[in-house]
Amino acid sequence: MRSILAWTLVSFSLVACNESPTFRFDPFAVISPDATPSELDAGIDDASDGPDEDVLDPPDLTEDDTVTADVPPEEVTPDDVTEEDAPDDVAPDVPAPDVVVPDVVEDVTPDVPASDVAPDVPAPDVAVDVAPDVPAPDVAVDVAPAVPAPDVVVDVAPDVPAPDVVVDVTPDVPEPVQVVDGEACTADSDCLGGFCIPSPDWPGGYCTTVGCSTFADCASNGEDNRCLTGSGTENFCVRICDSVFDCRLGYTCQPVGGGLGYCAPDGSTPLEIDPDDYPYELTCGIVPSGGVATYDFTIASSTTAYMVTPFARDGGDVRPLRIERPRGGSITFADNDFRLTPSFLFGFINPLIIPMTPALDGEVTPGDHRLVVETNSRELCAYVLQESGPNTTIDLNVYLVGVPGVVAATAPGSRALRTVFETFDEIYGARGVTIGTLRYFDVAPEVEEAYAIVRSQGDLEALVATTSIPGPALQDVLSMNVFFTEAFSFSDGSGAIGISAGLPGAAGLHGTRSSGVAFTSEFLGQTFADGTDGSEYTAIVLAHEIGHYLGLFHTSEQNLRSFDPLADTPQCSAAEFPDDCPDLTNLMFPFAGITHRVVTADQGFTIRANPLTR
Repeated sequence: MRSILAWTLVSFSLVACNESPTFRFDPFAVISPDATPSELDAGIDDASDGPDEDVLDPPDLTEDDTVTADVPPEEVTPDDVTEEDAPDDVAPDVPAPDVVVPDVVEDVTPDVPASDVAPDVPAPDVAVDVAPDVPAPDVAVDVAPAVPAPDVVVDVAPDVPAPDVVVDVTPDVPEPVQVVDGEACTADSDCLGGFCIPSPDWPGGYCTTVGCSTFADCASNGEDNRCLTGSGTENFCVRICDSVFDCRLGYTCQPVGGGLGYCAPDGSTPLEIDPDDYPYELTCGIVPSGGVATYDFTIASSTTAYMVTPFARDGGDVRPLRIERPRGGSITFADNDFRLTPSFLFGFINPLIIPMTPALDGEVTPGDHRLVVETNSRELCAYVLQESGPNTTIDLNVYLVGVPGVVAATAPGSRALRTVFETFDEIYGARGVTIGTLRYFDVAPEVEEAYAIVRSQGDLEALVATTSIPGPALQDVLSMNVFFTEAFSFSDGSGAIGISAGLPGAAGLHGTRSSGVAFTSEFLGQTFADGTDGSEYTAIVLAHEIGHYLGLFHTSEQNLRSFDPLADTPQCSAAEFPDDCPDLTNLMFPFAGITHRVVTADQGFTIRANPLTR
């Protein structure tokens, strides 16, 4: 589970904004040294506790020895069969039938041979009528297998049943085929390696060899299977991959180092996003090639800033590489990789604000652009939102989750909430932005029961994923989701009192695990021992988390090695941290405090560049 780095914390917070973000894979295991060519010494994240001990028994296979096909006897009547001439020649040792042949009506079907009789199958007794309306004598014709049949043309009407022939048919049941490690299975007997890790944990089942030591122990038959050595689990064989496209559906290519990965169950949650629900052009169905996907978009001449957002619809990972500009050149992220933070934090999404800081103001150019991203997803979606207005307001969708004494119907009259939003306007108003429309929502009872107290990052992501589009118009969709919860109680001891699910978050995209911010309301209407107003304190927490969602980083991280990318925010040293830090009163200082209200000009630039401000 990747840590949310955009926290307002009492004791812990971290955003690696000057370090290159990577995908969220933790190597907990290693491949044995002789499992692959000697240069591979890669760690593998064992996605399970090892193969499940419960294995499906092979199904009982039954097979009939023979099947007797009951074919009704041929019934040939005198009116149905005619013959031009009786044969003069009869094969040696076969007496010709003593038949008087009167004049016959010619009925010749060209190129139709006499009925064939398979060797070793005795021919049935056939009564042949050789003249119309004249019954022929019963003649038993016994044709030896090695003697050709007489040259008799038989014209049989389609509705005449075939002769009564008993056919011994063996059903076409293929021999059981065992498959190599990494292939689908339902039972151990399906696998050359002798073990099937069952569904649903491993979708469709996963053949493997348990107890391997090297790649030579794996059932491979030409496939690149190697021995996975886990921490505290029995070794087993896995299928090696370069990308998700080397794996079956339901699997992802789990990186292990050395440029390799192995096909492991994909725990990603697909996004239930319908492009038709949105009042802007949301493009889905983008299929990557070789782990790279592109999205083309056009920037208008009036645009002053824009956000382009790629995300993996199947919940895979996505990381922007560059934006190719219309007159040559590209916006790359080698020198400003802080813009890749969303993919590091959440994996499936990475909104990009262009420009994100005043120093990057020259990045906006009108014309056709191409976004190029790296991904292990099978399908991407992307969209672009453009800014050209004054950007002076922000609309809020306020979700109330177990807030004592406050529901959506009574919220507009709550004095404590009124203090929160008035204080917010004072802080953001210093940079020309205030709240526009406020909408209040109650959550479903089951949501309140589960998440009134937020205990983990998983709780946060599940909570913000319950959001929905607040209205059909673009101005409705471009609104910020904020959750007032009863309390925060993280078991990791971090002391978090608020979290943003984006840095920045995706403007105008609702119902994902990166669709809002949440914080505690436990201080609403309270007064601290030093006289601090708890509602004002809550407002600062709210303003801080919304700042993250709009694209603001902590001014100084607690590790004192990472700082925000803005030129006008002070940086704190180890000797000063925390009480003497020059950025102590900044809104984005990592610790919450009643005096933390300062928003610099550069921070105001980032806030107004986000499409959530209009």
